[in-house]
Amino acid sequence: MPAGVGARNQRGRDERSRNPSRLSSLNRRYSFTAGLAHLDRRGVAFDAVIAHAMPGFRLIRDGRPGPVVAGFAARRHHCGFHPHSGSILPQLAAEIGRRGHTRPALHFAPDDPIPPALLAAALDPRLAETGVALS
Repeated sequence: MPAGVGARNQRGRDERSRNPSRLSSLNRRYSFTAGLAHLDRRGVAFDAVIAHAMPGFRLIRDGRPGPVVAGFAARRHHCGFHPHSGSILPQLAAEIGRRGHTRPALHFAPDDPIPPALLAAALDPRLAETGVALS
C-alpha cells in the first residue's frame, strides 16, 4: 500500500501523521521567502542553501561563500527560525512576545508564520554581526 493511504509504519502509527500538512508547508515557504525578500531589499548577496540540516541563507562575499546567517527548520508540531547566533533572539524579547523561543531558535506554529517585521528585526542584527554594512 502506498505511503499516505492508510499505511502504517513499524510501530503501527499512521504514516500520514508524520508528514507536515500542506498548510504547514505553505507557511514555512512563506516565512522562508519573506526572509529572501528582506535580504534582497537590503541588497545583500546570498545563496539559498541547506546548512545545519535546514534550508538557510549563506552570504556571498567577493564571489565566495560567506557565513550562513539564518535557517528555517520544520518539526512535527512546530517550525523554527534559527539566526545561527545565540545573541540575537534575547535582544528581541519584547518583539517576540508570546511566541515560543529558545536561545538559538524562534518557534512558530505551522498555521501562524513569523510576521515580516519580526523576521526583519531578527535578520538585521544578524547581518550586522557578520559584518554586513546596512544602510
